[in-house]
Amino acid sequence: MHNDTLGLRVIPLSAVTAEEILLWRDLAGRAVEPNPFAQAELVLPAARHLPGGPEVQLLVVESATGFDLCLPVRLAPRWRRLPVRAVVGWSHPYSFLGTPLVDARNVEGAVADLLGGLRQARLGDLLVIPGLGDGGPVAAALMLAVAAGGLGHWWFGRTARATLALDERRLVGSAALSPARQKSLRRSRRRLAEVVGGLEVVDRAGEAAAVDAFLRVEASGWKGRAGTSMGDRPADAAFFAELCRSFAGAGALELLSLEGPGGVAAMQCNLRAGDTLFCFKVAFDERWAPYSPGLQLEVDAVERFFGQRAVSVMDSCADPGNATINALWPGRRQLAHLALAVGGRRARAVTTVGPVAAAWRATGRAAWRRLHGRQPDRERRITLVQHHARRMTAEGRSWT
Repeated sequence: MHNDTLGLRVIPLSAVTAEEILLWRDLAGRAVEPNPFAQAELVLPAARHLPGGPEVQLLVVESATGFDLCLPVRLAPRWRRLPVRAVVGWSHPYSFLGTPLVDARNVEGAVADLLGGLRQARLGDLLVIPGLGDGGPVAAALMLAVAAGGLGHWWFGRTARATLALDERRLVGSAALSPARQKSLRRSRRRLAEVVGGLEVVDRAGEAAAVDAFLRVEASGWKGRAGTSMGDRPADAAFFAELCRSFAGAGALELLSLEGPGGVAAMQCNLRAGDTLFCFKVAFDERWAPYSPGLQLEVDAVERFFGQRAVSVMDSCADPGNATINALWPGRRQLAHLALAVGGRRARAVTTVGPVAAAWRATGRAAWRRLHGRQPDRERRITLVQHHARRMTAEGRSWT
């Protein structure tokens, strides 16, 4: 390890101290890649209210100046039904980015200390980071450390989702829609304003009543009918309320409401981290679905983004297959799932054989499709589930 490093620590979230939380928050402000889903403001409420939370631990690389790296993890005795112990970055239905918080002043050193510390501590044979920002400085530092240590690794999935930047204004929002779609959207907005009694976008961050309103609006649609809205699950509702309080207290919450005297048409919950605004959750009142209230607010939120300078990037957190968002937002955040062998021959074998086996399975599926003209039955079922998940996620960012 580096001389100025105090070492890798593993802190159970149930035992984290107030001083450690302050160090964690301080690191979030210095992170080379902002990630609200790894911040104390979101992780602690999730651990208190969501399944698996009590078992979550915080991996910390600590130096003389504070925390250099933080990653919430769970320790798994097996991974993908394989007999290898794994340290897995914690993910849950409300986590949309798995990149660790890493001090911008010491990215390569902190990552090297993380991997070196894991090898010494023998917490697991694999380090698995789902949803890692691919192509960023943290991923680059991981690959440098892997090369330096001769570690096996396996990228076992890649995807991308829509983003936009301040210099992309001419390409996004209503400008990205066809003239016919723009005309239809303006007509729908006039009609929506008539039934609601006028429209305006208001930021309700910090208002407890607005959190309750969001839960009601979300429950008014198909999620409410299916019993999967946050309001139908007390633990999820409590998590959302605490999250909103935490980010509002840090001045990092937007709770936008498209509303009028007749009620709330749509709402959007955004989390700010560093120079990026993450679109965490959206909901609209299905009474006014024919007037596209969700899309109306989406366009308004984009215009609001371009009218300020507090952030320079917006991350949609949307499903990669969301055609509407993909058409409106030209940028892309690359994401990947990474498994690193940090100890043991079995882990090395997994990262060596796994990619080969995955390639063979993909080749077999392609051959089946060519021979039979359709997908294997199991794959068809999986595809239907994925399609259903994309449709549901496109609106609420979470389909579970």
